[in-house]
Amino acid sequence: MAYLEIAGERMPVDGLPLSDGFLYLDRGVMGGMLYGGYVSWESQDGAPYFKLTAKGRRLLLPILS
Repeated sequence: MAYLEIAGERMPVDGLPLSDGFLYLDRGVMGGMLYGGYVSWESQDGAPYFKLTAKGRRLLLPILS
């Protein structure tokens, strides 16, 4: 959930930029989210990112609100 609070529904695969560096995404967490259908693997202009799916929004966004 911290990833979503920092990045929103679109999370760069190579990490979330912070003022003092990057927060790298945990492979196990993101792999489980991808396998479960909570995020999808997308790409725009060659830059890959994870995007929250409708299933992920239903599960996580009520918790963050």
